[in-house]
Amino acid sequence: MRFIKKSQEYSEVFSNSYRLSGLYFNLRVKKQSDGFAVGIITGKKTGNAVKRNLVKRRVKAYLRNHTEYSGKNVKIVIISNDSTASASWNEICMDLDGLMKRIK
Repeated sequence: MRFIKKSQEYSEVFSNSYRLSGLYFNLRVKKQSDGFAVGIITGKKTGNAVKRNLVKRRVKAYLRNHTEYSGKNVKIVIISNDSTASASWNEICMDLDGLMKRIK
């Protein structure tokens, strides 16, 4: 698993991808041939920097604990909704589980 860091990669995923929506997250998914890559976006509406970083840390922890999804050859951009910062760990895990299972 690697993280998407360049804006060119984010643009590539947004232009040629399909969208999955959950309660706390939206995913943009693009098929590729060179492994699993993830980008995380949290907007300012989520809260201050502390809350945004908390959301990012929780998503990264989820991805570390659920390695079964890293075998897929896709690029995923995970976009948090405004209410994500107030969600519990279990709610975040359930939402991401449902979204990750729907990836084709």
